[in-house]
Amino acid sequence: IAMYFGYLSYYTIMLIVPAVIGIPVFTIQTVYTNGEKVTDIVNIIFCVFMVIWTIVFYEYWKRKEVGYSVTWGQTDFEEDEVERADYKGIFRRSPVNDKREKYFSSYKRFIRIIVSLSITLFMIACVIATIY
Repeated sequence: IAMYFGYLSYYTIMLIVPAVIGIPVFTIQTVYTNGEKVTDIVNIIFCVFMVIWTIVFYEYWKRKEVGYSVTWGQTDFEEDEVERADYKGIFRRSPVNDKREKYFSSYKRFIRIIVSLSITLFMIACVIATIY
């Protein structure tokens, strides 16, 4: 939970930069009409800036995250994987480490994904049909 709030505070502080740059961009967009060269150029520059800002943000967050881990003593922390109680499958020997593990067939997984996708697409089609 502490890592989440550390990320949130870092993200909020880092958003100041695009907000400050975005104010003149917004002003230029409202002063000039759409389709003028000035707005197109400003939008392109702002998009390139946002791509660079995103990369810098991510790289500095990785540094900050390691700093938090060291500060809070979480460098050797490894969470144990707990198997879900509702996980369905059959027991078989693992081809990797020869231990017994639960296995769910790839074919059954594929069928469930197709059924789920079909229902989802049907519901999306129903929503689009009611709108139009």
